[in-house]
Amino acid sequence: MLCPTCHKRLPVSVHFCAYCGAALERRPWRAWLAAVSLPAAARPAALVGVIGGLSGAFFGGLAGQLLGDTLLGGLVGAAGVGIAAAWGDALAAPYLDRDSARRFGQLFGGVGGGLAVLGGLLAAVIIALRAGSPEGVEATLSLFFSSLALGFPGALTGGFLGAAVGVLAGRFAARFGYLALQRRGAVIGAAMAWTLGGVIGGVYAGDFAARLASTNQADGALLGMLIQVALGALVLTQFQRLVQAYRAWRRRPHP
Repeated sequence: MLCPTCHKRLPVSVHFCAYCGAALERRPWRAWLAAVSLPAAARPAALVGVIGGLSGAFFGGLAGQLLGDTLLGGLVGAAGVGIAAAWGDALAAPYLDRDSARRFGQLFGGVGGGLAVLGGLLAAVIIALRAGSPEGVEATLSLFFSSLALGFPGALTGGFLGAAVGVLAGRFAARFGYLALQRRGAVIGAAMAWTLGGVIGGVYAGDFAARLASTNQADGALLGMLIQVALGALVLTQFQRLVQAYRAWRRRPHP
């Protein structure tokens, strides 16, 4: 196991860290958070990002070939996995063993897939506005809020589906990656789970929104996928700022 304070590797049976003296509480969520290192999120690792991008391009190209667009699949895979791997290496704890690598993969993949809730809502709004072509501010706002309400079930289901796929994929991909390339392999496996969960959730949410708007479902699924990959990249690249803003908010005195 890993100490949640200093991230040193410790025997499972101990109750105090031999390095920093921190008490080791037996709470499952602490074991999950021990696989994440927030202070290390300031700078992504370029080498892991490049390896992840190449891996994502390969597997994305294979998936795209099955769907009829090898180039698009390769580009989506390279961008999604590459960015997720670079920032995942910055977020992963400095020391990962096989169990903590598995937990990190599950956590990382689940969060990436769960973002499909936001991506699905955005896809629903874009598809509805394109299909409805409202004129005037009032009509646009009305269609905007109605598309949010109608698209929420599909976005929520897409988020749950993406999170489930991300957790399941992260469990095995990060563990196998660790066996192959140790820590870097675990991070790349987790990045693949992040991207796969997001893509599955985004495709479902986009298809759902397209069916509601009576537009082409293939175009809706593609839009949902692209939005999800872009949203995931945005969240990862802005993660450090979000953490800093949250910490500043916590330090601020509240009435």
